[in-house]
Amino acid sequence: MIEGKLKTVVKEALEDFLSENCEQPCVFSILPDHIHVLINLDSSSSVREILLQIQAKILSYQENQGIVPILEWESGFHAHSVSTNRLSSEKSGIMRQELIHQELPLEEELKFLGM
Repeated sequence: MIEGKLKTVVKEALEDFLSENCEQPCVFSILPDHIHVLINLDSSSSVREILLQIQAKILSYQENQGIVPILEWESGFHAHSVSTNRLSSEKSGIMRQELIHQELPLEEELKFLGM
């Protein structure tokens, strides 16, 4: 579960990663059992590469802060592209994830996404 001090460390790691690697707009939401990230990928990066970089950044922050247990990442993830005209809506949706998941459990979200 991503909560308490671990949530703070994950937040700091994501903020650092996005400030180093992301052209605006970038936004994220950390929930107890998953993370949403909106990031502008350049054409030379794959989603898998970015995901591994984010995981490595979070691991580094965890180790530096002495946070245990280390997060265990599932192998699956969902990614989709967002057109420019839907960017504002997508960003808003990510920023409201805590509210959304009060009514919609992760399992239902995954079904909606076809997973």
